[in-house]
Amino acid sequence: MSTQLFLDGGEKNMGNSQIDSAYIVHSQVIGLNDQPFPPKEKLRSVWHPLFNSKNCFTDLCKLIDFGAYSEINNEPVISSIPFICNLGPVWFNTRSVRLMNSSEREWLGQSLCRTDDDFIEDDFNDDELRLFFGHDSQLEDQRMNYLCFEIYNPLFIRAKTEDETQVEGKIFLHIYPSGYLVFHVAVALNWRDGRNLDGLHKILKETRPWRTDSNWTWSSKLGSGRLSEIIKTIKDKIQQSFYVDSSTPLQQGTWWSSLKLISAAEGKHIATELLLPENKYEIVDMQDKFTSLKYLYSSRQGLVCVFQPECKRKTALHFFWKILVLTEFVAFKHKLYEDYAKFLRREVNQLKDFRLSLKRKATKEDLLRFSAYDHTIPQFLFALDNHIQSARPFHRFIYSTISTGTGFDERREKVMKLINEWEEEVEQWEPILVALWKKIISPVRSLLA
Repeated sequence: MSTQLFLDGGEKNMGNSQIDSAYIVHSQVIGLNDQPFPPKEKLRSVWHPLFNSKNCFTDLCKLIDFGAYSEINNEPVISSIPFICNLGPVWFNTRSVRLMNSSEREWLGQSLCRTDDDFIEDDFNDDELRLFFGHDSQLEDQRMNYLCFEIYNPLFIRAKTEDETQVEGKIFLHIYPSGYLVFHVAVALNWRDGRNLDGLHKILKETRPWRTDSNWTWSSKLGSGRLSEIIKTIKDKIQQSFYVDSSTPLQQGTWWSSLKLISAAEGKHIATELLLPENKYEIVDMQDKFTSLKYLYSSRQGLVCVFQPECKRKTALHFFWKILVLTEFVAFKHKLYEDYAKFLRREVNQLKDFRLSLKRKATKEDLLRFSAYDHTIPQFLFALDNHIQSARPFHRFIYSTISTGTGFDERREKVMKLINEWEEEVEQWEPILVALWKKIISPVRSLLA
């Protein structure tokens, strides 16, 4: 799936729609393993409490509060907390849970850390405890919550351009206990005079983290060079910090682009000029939703949010990052379903090869040899579905728009087709094994239905 806004090859004239300012976030989901919940032996021991403990948030909330921000006998205790080389320590920041209000975030922090002082659980009833997007207090495995740790300070970046465009940004890294990392390369673009979409296209090309022939020179505390070089340096540091074997490859997903524009131009006019003509997209007129957002577009090329010119930039940016929470959630699910589809394809082929090579009668033990019967992954997918169902109606509406525009349903359908292939293969085994399979596959089907 391509999510590059203004794809090269779109030769059409992009018109004179004036853009007052722009803010773009390029995001990438990365797996530490080829499926969720990486094994202990792959990771350095300092990361085991985060990725290999079902009480990861409880354990690490205590650890980080105690180690990163306190001193015992005037001696800092930082050595025992997760730390990424040249990027700093990892922490859980409740303020990053943007779809909660302040009292909900306070409850969440105290609930996860299990603090006894001033605990405010009585302020919420049992039903409300389950209504926070990303958190389900009834989950036995906290890794299945859609909550993340992050590096304590984002990495600041700045670009030297060939004109008066001012370019500054930050690189954020979110760390999910399920074994996934999410990069956000957020870049603010400012200029004195307005830009048309053709001029904006040329500027946005320079912000692409995957582009190796860019003209801008970017600088950060990690050094200077092309943005792609800085990103590669960060990924090298991640490999050194996370893996026992630093040569272990990261499982890198597609880059996603989300663009915030401030413009007086008509929404459909921008959509016509901005997106390739053959590209399908979801467009929502938000002007009757009592928000500062005018239009929201979601497509396989990316996400575009157009705000009113009179909207304060800080207000627009705050609202945009709330939308990005749901964009990240969709990208996360895309990557997870992509990994699960690859996993199922391997299992179907392995199962078939084993059956065809078997020269004796198959046994129950033969069938159970295969990891296909581990329900952890479908249970995780089911938990993610419950998280969005527990979100507020407006957030579910935004999620649905983004999900439909990016073609997420096709990912889910592909997984269901592979489960059907899996079942068709097992149907060719001994009848007693087929009966056993039916008992095993039913829960998977019900979780993903």
